[in-house]
Amino acid sequence: MSQKIPIMKTILDHGANLNYANPQDWTALHQAVYPPNPQAIKLLLEREANPLAKNNLGRMPFDIAKKHIALLKKIDETTTLTKKTRQELQQTIDNYKEILKLLSEANTKKARLALEKHLATSEINGVSLSNLAKTIVGYAIK
Repeated sequence: MSQKIPIMKTILDHGANLNYANPQDWTALHQAVYPPNPQAIKLLLEREANPLAKNNLGRMPFDIAKKHIALLKKIDETTTLTKKTRQELQQTIDNYKEILKLLSEANTKKARLALEKHLATSEINGVSLSNLAKTIVGYAIK
């Protein structure tokens, strides 16, 4: 998988739309989740791919990764596997866990930025929501 990263960088450097969705609404980020490719996820998030994009089934990349971890754990618990296969399965689960962490951080950042933008541009009775939030909860928009 790591061989694909330089190719991805080149394509993105030449203006590819990293949030383009195919007819099933899968973006590059969705594709990088299955099969799990943490390096591709990191690259796409660094380039500001939308972690909140939903496919035609309403699933974000985070949802897909979470579902696959549960499935792989169930396979591990209910199937007799060779030592090598079990190690490969565990490596795949670890990759998904890394992806979940990356996507969770990106989702939180994207949601916080959207909230900050909304607060900065909204008012109630002439009082900025940003200032109101600062007063009520000590929240400061940076």
